[in-house]
Amino acid sequence: VTVGTSKTTLVFDADVTSTLSDGDTISLSLDPIRVNGLSKASWSRVDSYNAHRLAGYQEFANDFSATPRLLGHKISLVPGSSKEVTIPVGWSVDPKFTMASLQGSWQRHNVATSPSDMQAATEATNLVVCWSAADHGDKYYTEAGRLNIVEPPGMASAAVSLTTTQQGAAAPVVIAFGTKDTATQYKDSTQEGMLVRIAFRDSDSASGKLGLALSSSFGSSGAVMPLAAEAAVSADAATQGVCGSL
Repeated sequence: VTVGTSKTTLVFDADVTSTLSDGDTISLSLDPIRVNGLSKASWSRVDSYNAHRLAGYQEFANDFSATPRLLGHKISLVPGSSKEVTIPVGWSVDPKFTMASLQGSWQRHNVATSPSDMQAATEATNLVVCWSAADHGDKYYTEAGRLNIVEPPGMASAAVSLTTTQQGAAAPVVIAFGTKDTATQYKDSTQEGMLVRIAFRDSDSASGKLGLALSSSFGSSGAVMPLAAEAAVSADAATQGVCGSL
């Protein structure tokens, strides 16, 4: 950590240019920060203020016991260096920051991923996404980014076909699809481990429509045998009567 009067330079132990870009917002973990050689437990009020300021957090002046509010720092890459960035905060007198065992910790906050699927009925562009804080209900403080929802490239063909004509029988279905030569998003994908996810919008078996079941075999009586969640179907056993986890 090199402190200046208007900006501070952070030096990483590895190349960060593939992860961080100009304008990204980061924060630092407080625990590894040392102020004039002192750890967090030994900081004075001034030390604590300076450390929080470096880390990108703001303490509440009227309640030091409250959880500090995350503000973060917008970084700038240092030209000619793949391991250095600057943050727009400085000191006229150097607080003498170091990191315990040279092992600082940081997080980027302006990029997020969601484990949940998001789906819309129609395309939409330039939707505003806001930051929120988990305090006093849902409050939105500032714009985080914009969201575009686009229609994926259509398939050349797609079909869901039954494998039996017997009424009320439990049996696999055959799902078949083919991509178009022009759909390069599917044809020429360079992503590792590309995943095809098939979602049924209407699977209400109670109303006599398509129902989903984990199945390992279908007997003549139509009984469905559960497939263990950790089980897998090998290629040589992938028959019509055994359909993986569908």
